Amino acid sequence: LVVRNLRPLLLECQCDERRSAFSQIFVAALENFIQRGGNLELDCDVLLEHLLSLLEKDVADHFKTCSQYMTLMSAYARLKPPQGAKHLLSKNAFLRFLAFLVGPSTVNVNLSESSSPGNESERDEVESGTRRWTARQLKEIVSLHAILRIVITSCDLSSLYDVSETGADAFENNPYYFVDESELLSLPNSLQLAVFRIYREKYIQEILAACREASNCIDDGIQLACCLCWANWNYSRVFLRLLLDDLTCLPSNELKPLFQILMSIMLLEDSLQLKKLEYLIKGESVRSSLLTIMEENSSQDGRRSYQCVKFLVNLALKSETAADYLRQNTAQLKWAVKWLNKQMFDYYWDSEFVPNVSNESSRSKLLQRTISAQGTLEEANALLKQWTGPQSRASPSSSPLPRPTESLPSDDDFGDERNGKSDDYDEDKDIDTTEKGEAEESEKGEDGELENTAEGENQEPKSEPVVRETDFEEIDD
Repeated sequence: LVVRNLRPLLLECQCDERRSAFSQIFVAALENFIQRGGNLELDCDVLLEHLLSLLEKDVADHFKTCSQYMTLMSAYARLKPPQGAKHLLSKNAFLRFLAFLVGPSTVNVNLSESSSPGNESERDEVESGTRRWTARQLKEIVSLHAILRIVITSCDLSSLYDVSETGADAFENNPYYFVDESELLSLPNSLQLAVFRIYREKYIQEILAACREASNCIDDGIQLACCLCWANWNYSRVFLRLLLDDLTCLPSNELKPLFQILMSIMLLEDSLQLKKLEYLIKGESVRSSLLTIMEENSSQDGRRSYQCVKFLVNLALKSETAADYLRQNTAQLKWAVKWLNKQMFDYYWDSEFVPNVSNESSRSKLLQRTISAQGTLEEANALLKQWTGPQSRASPSSSPLPRPTESLPSDDDFGDERNGKSDDYDEDKDIDTTEKGEAEESEKGEDGELENTAEGENQEPKSEPVVRETDFEEIDD
């Protein structure tokens, strides 16, 4: 009876509340079944097979009402870890869900367990192409990314670690697994081929796109990216290359989630941390590096270059390894600081024409003078002074902007709190600097002063012209 009503109640029903209620009741029944000692593989095999069969046609036909179905399958993958993920793997569910995400014509769901990652006929990587789902459609299948993440991070990836890099401590503990390492599942050859070889680039692009387009995907995306890049240089190199390509080409108002992912990867304390940092800063001979992106956009897209500078400064403050590397290559940071200093103090924008936007949320390419930008410049100058000594003191033109009389809330753009302020506030607020008064001058000739001496003795002395301090206006996004 339950199997017969899965499609009408999960997909065909047009009432969101009814679909959600059925999904919640179904998950509660499964959890109760597990608590009473039930075995998913023995007792729920037919049920899971019927749920997966809906993917082939029914879910795509009822795409606008499939979010509850994806939520249910995500909950199934979480059942008594790793039992749910293990049952999904036994039904080849990972490749079936991957095919639904990137297109059935792209993914070969018949990759067998006997397929070897070294088989040349199956090692050619599928080229990335047009995405199957749009950003608006992605909101209905957000839970699909959670399903894929749970299955991948429930498998033992230690066979893919770079032993040559790690040496004696080859099998460092990966803190991003979904289950304890003692409960990890063996890595199926079909999953290894799909994720780390054949559909590697296409799946990475889907991860990055989901993090940009769906805010509730960012945590899953960061955890999955960190788990896959842990002690795996080949995968890390491809991931960083595609991420840098997006930082180069995408609009500057879509880059914040990408910098969050990049920060998490750079902060991984594995044996490849320095190698990944060098790749990020220097790049490949035919690929852009972070410094190249800054330099190429410094005159045309100030917001993009500013976000790169801010990333480097925050990275140096959070990672000793990154700080040591940049200390040995201070010339690379000096250029960035000099450019930001010029943008902040050599140009002036009248507040009448400055839009009330953040440097990270506007499509405009013009960098604005914000409290966050000022703070970034001050932190960068402090780092250079600490690394190079007194001779690195800022020029007179780089004196800090006047501080507002009232403290404005600010938010660190990479997710952590700075100075105890709220995470819900975007710290890149525009500073509206306008002068409120104008000094009036009067000149008196010597003859005029002599003629009006008598009158001047009876008059009150003139007050000095008042020049008010620069006012700062709080701007709410």
